[in-house]
Amino acid sequence: MKLLIISHAAGTPEIGPNMRTFYLARHLVKQGFEVEIMGSGHFHKYKKSPLENEKYTTKTIEGIKYHWLPTRAYKKRNYQQVLNQLSFVRELFKMKNYVMKYNPDIILMSSPPPFGIYFGSKMAKRCKAKLIFEIRDLWPEIIMELGNFSNSHPYIKLIKHAIRHAYKNADGIVSVKPGDLKYIENHYQVKGKTKFIPNGFDHTLIYDEDFSHDCFNNDKFKIVYTGALSNYYAIEYLLFAAEKLQITHPQIKFIIVGDGEDRPDYEKYKEEKKLENVVFLGHLPKKNMLSVIRQADIAYLGLRNTKANEFGISTNKLYEYMYAKKPILASYNTQFDLVKEARNGYSIAAENAEEIEKAILKFYSLSQNERDGMGERGYEYLLKNHTFDKISEEYIKFFNII
Repeated sequence: MKLLIISHAAGTPEIGPNMRTFYLARHLVKQGFEVEIMGSGHFHKYKKSPLENEKYTTKTIEGIKYHWLPTRAYKKRNYQQVLNQLSFVRELFKMKNYVMKYNPDIILMSSPPPFGIYFGSKMAKRCKAKLIFEIRDLWPEIIMELGNFSNSHPYIKLIKHAIRHAYKNADGIVSVKPGDLKYIENHYQVKGKTKFIPNGFDHTLIYDEDFSHDCFNNDKFKIVYTGALSNYYAIEYLLFAAEKLQITHPQIKFIIVGDGEDRPDYEKYKEEKKLENVVFLGHLPKKNMLSVIRQADIAYLGLRNTKANEFGISTNKLYEYMYAKKPILASYNTQFDLVKEARNGYSIAAENAEEIEKAILKFYSLSQNERDGMGERGYEYLLKNHTFDKISEEYIKFFNII
């Protein structure tokens, strides 16, 4: 069976996130599928562009044939990013003859952003292929909340048009969050079958090399965050808690790993408040992430208080923390709480520095055995529910019923 995946953010181990499509494709190839992926040549989360000389580039990785399209480069996440997203659609349509020749049985369009659905639906009709629309985040809902956009904003109108087109034309709709589908069915006209298939961790492809740094070479109690330093992850509330704990509990240290558009603001706050208990390590290769997490006592995940999060949490770092067997401090508001379900940490309200401080001290008061038990429960929960062996199996079942 031939599968074409369209994903603006077609991450790989070499260029970085988002890697759900890579892991899924890798496991489907093992099952005998022929998989090709079309992605954007420029995306703000890539460590580097996969394009060669800014031209269309193709490469086969783990049996998956990638097509990176020469989209518009951008530095700021404003209108330049929107132009990048629209240029991806333009470049997709230049690939129509190739897709006709490839003649896929299934086309999976992974969103956000959703604009590739126009190409996906047209090619599905031409090739008589089944069309699946996969949702990793609810757009435009989360964009409107985080960016304070109105319904009348031109960009929101573009998103809504693409989303409606997707729901009306897709033979199948997949969400990585358990509550999204009910919301979608209540607010949109939906043609196809729907299915919840969660995000997860590929435990069969582990990048794990030791990492050393002076910040780990002491007996401090260490809290680690790994990932993007952007508005969505609300890192400032962790810093607010660090500011208070520096006075009352100087033996507690905060280690922040990652990069992003908000990093300069966070580092400025550290300098202004003289936070000696906070260390920014910047971007590190994926191969070092498990080593970094293992050297901490607890791992932190914070998210903005958005309505979209009420329907579930799918951020990749959650599963990486679980695989590293670390207790998790989760600061978010959701009806579908994986940390609570796995019993591998504490969940507190979003955007609440006081609650973060209290939870850290609660972890600190536990014995090492108690914290280790939390980490083990998270690891066992991950292997039972969120491996890509299981995720690919669920996709194959869905392919067979749409």
